[in-house]
Amino acid sequence: MDVIYIQDQEIDHYNGQFYHSKSEHFFSRFLAGLNENDTLTVYTGIINRNCAQEVAKYKDVTNPRITYKQVPEFRNPKNLLAINRLMKRVLKDADFCYLRSGIAASFASTICLKKHIPYMAVVNEDIFRNTIAHSRLLVRLSAYPLSYYTHRMVREANYACYVTQDYLQSNYPCKGKSLGCSDIEFLDINELSLTKRLNKIQKQEGTIVLGTVGSVDTELKGQDTIIKALAKLKAEGFTNYIFQMVGTGKPNRLRNLAAELGIANQIEFLGEFKHDDVQKWFETIDIYVHPSRSEGLPRTILEAMTKAVPCICSSVGGIPELIDGDSLFAYNGTEIDTLVNIIKGFSKDKMEFEAKANFERSKNYEPKLLEQKRTVFFAQAINEFRKK
Repeated sequence: MDVIYIQDQEIDHYNGQFYHSKSEHFFSRFLAGLNENDTLTVYTGIINRNCAQEVAKYKDVTNPRITYKQVPEFRNPKNLLAINRLMKRVLKDADFCYLRSGIAASFASTICLKKHIPYMAVVNEDIFRNTIAHSRLLVRLSAYPLSYYTHRMVREANYACYVTQDYLQSNYPCKGKSLGCSDIEFLDINELSLTKRLNKIQKQEGTIVLGTVGSVDTELKGQDTIIKALAKLKAEGFTNYIFQMVGTGKPNRLRNLAAELGIANQIEFLGEFKHDDVQKWFETIDIYVHPSRSEGLPRTILEAMTKAVPCICSSVGGIPELIDGDSLFAYNGTEIDTLVNIIKGFSKDKMEFEAKANFERSKNYEPKLLEQKRTVFFAQAINEFRKK
């Protein structure tokens, strides 16, 4: 059985090995239901790196049972025809496909529907919101056609796997069989984390550290909203807040904004952390903030919850499935005022309540349970369409 997985997202390659930014098991999950005579080929963006240091922070996804193939760089419009030709060629003998939302998957789904090739839609994001809020005009212009083809891809899929329980299902419904299952693979759920957090809250005096994880060179992550809220808090006489940002990218835009608003001394750019270092960093902050303008079901929020960190988040995507409503703000024109009021309302009692609630809720996302559900679902799809 020839199984194909297709995505736009990029992985790294160095010295014959392949690397993923999140998990060493990300692609091996798609081996579920396959036997030793079956093949799994992953078509993906590939970045060739020049030295080991460039991939040191990533996870090795090299697997003798998985073949990785290059998809042309999707951000270049000149490559669209090449991507379409590639999809036609690779799907010629495919028995089943996994299609993750994106340009390559949109082309592939059209071919699958025409040739009656069964497939599963892998729905990790609200692709319309992600593209319509982008800073580049060309990307924003692609939002409507990409949304149309993604809706069709998911709607007509034989199977669909969503990372949310409700949000993405409501926005991208599927007529076939579906599963809501977060793609989180590592959560260190330990009661000691809650004990340490409650002790930290009780000892809290003076400076309150807010922190977030996300690329600092895209407006989608919404760090500017936190900076503006801190400026408003300063104008009201509250200057005891520090905002730390972990993530890749050049922070010039955000640094300049903080300087313009007179709070440069309250902003800290920490750069990119390894996964283990992010977990340690969670224990040092007082509130985790996630102000994204578009999301699926953010893993960093779940990871913060396992450390019993109180969270303040935007209400986009599947975030309301994780966080209490009174700790959420909406992008509706009043988000700065709402955010300021939420931050001011995080007393010690409130932080204790949120710490306990977040920690308990994180137990619903225990990775082994999620993996079992996903494995059964994927194997069911493969076995249904295995040629007898």
